[in-house]
Amino acid sequence: MVNGIARNPDEADDWRVIALLDDDPSFREALAGGIASFGYEVVELASAEALFAYLPGAGPACLVLDYDLPGLNGLEVQALLSERQPALPVIFLSACLDDRVARAALSAGAVAFLTKPTRLRELAEVIRGIIAAEEKAR
Repeated sequence: MVNGIARNPDEADDWRVIALLDDDPSFREALAGGIASFGYEVVELASAEALFAYLPGAGPACLVLDYDLPGLNGLEVQALLSERQPALPVIFLSACLDDRVARAALSAGAVAFLTKPTRLRELAEVIRGIIAAEEKAR
């Protein structure tokens, strides 16, 4: 789904799609607009359930993941992703300032752990690095 609209999973540009999972609708919408301003398509998701419903058949370039979610927290989502889609790069973006959470996310394979509020350019640089590595591997 892209902003609530089903996508065709066979689209060739999936590597330019960024999945964004955050339960705060205002923040999610603002961040999605910022990411889109760098030329990416953004799939906005409000829950872990929505993410796991979206992922089968989809191939986003990466997931921007909040830690503090209702139900499963970001680390639990990351653990399930490592079983279901281990190649999906994860960027944590969270207001959680606990170093233990950041270390756990990074040791479990997250590409980056950025804190809210984040500088959009910093997030865009991480996304560009992921996509550049993916393009190089093709």
